[in-house]
Amino acid sequence: MNNKSIIAAAIIAVALVAMAFVIKAGMDNRTFNGRTISVRGVATQTVTADYATAYITYSMSSPELADAKASVVEQLDSTEKLALSCGLKKESLKRNPISIEVRNIYNDNGNVIGSKYVASTSLSIYVEGDDVMSFNKFDMSRDKLIDMGVIIDWANIEYSFSDNALTKIKPEMLTTATENARLAAEQLAGNNNCKVGNIVSASQGYFEINSIPGKPDYLKEVRVVNNAEFYLK
Repeated sequence: MNNKSIIAAAIIAVALVAMAFVIKAGMDNRTFNGRTISVRGVATQTVTADYATAYITYSMSSPELADAKASVVEQLDSTEKLALSCGLKKESLKRNPISIEVRNIYNDNGNVIGSKYVASTSLSIYVEGDDVMSFNKFDMSRDKLIDMGVIIDWANIEYSFSDNALTKIKPEMLTTATENARLAAEQLAGNNNCKVGNIVSASQGYFEINSIPGKPDYLKEVRVVNNAEFYLK
């Protein structure tokens, strides 16, 4: 056999081997096609809030302007005193300007018989990091304000999480959710005498933050649900 014949035979042999791989790959894909399983994997983690805010309003009235103003300032002083005793820093507290409104006083016949001054103001509180725990101590001590004679007209208190805090735990939670999805897939596949192969696709279903019953508001449960699809074999 001459050299040209040898080369030609080698080329044909290589081609046949390559064709065999292509055919096998095609058969594998055809085998996997239509034989997948879709599951959800869940991961949860308890997270401590790193931001907290409060907006507390006060409203005091008196026939005398000076008395109305003095009363609302006294309410602010008492609230700040309690906040500072709980460990909050002075710079975390912000007194907002006092507004004065004159309101008429009516008798049963609807006639104006006098007027009064209503002084209104609010206290804003903003903390972050470790100060959230001091904020929570103040939050849990608000009943003491009643003993101090403080009348709160309205209060909005919230705990929140920075994007940075959630970003740190998100990759790990997504990995855990995917691993839990595989475990769920393996359990379902085993019940049908199948085995789980490689992952086809995965996508984050949703990411949510919930309060934990019986736990302080600064503790929240972060929940990640991951949708995953696996080959069956």
